[in-house]
Amino acid sequence: MATGYYDDNQLSPTYKQIFNQGTIINHGTIEVSKPDTIGMYAVGPGSKAINYGNINLMGNKTIGMYIDRGAVGEKLRELSRQRQTDFRQ
Repeated sequence: MATGYYDDNQLSPTYKQIFNQGTIINHGTIEVSKPDTIGMYAVGPGSKAINYGNINLMGNKTIGMYIDRGAVGEKLRELSRQRQTDFRQ
């Protein structure tokens, strides 16, 4: 689940610009099981990620909520981990 896109391509005419900002809301359960993946992602000052549900981190190097570049994140429920290794919140 994601909102916002930051263009980090130096060759792009829209380099360092942020697009597609909005609000994402989780009321259910997000299973993050593949390595190096994210449950909720928000980037930019016009983006917001709100978690009313559950985010279960089950894979290696998984992230529950990634909030960047002025975005807002609200974690109203706890994130849970299923594995003890490589947990980042």
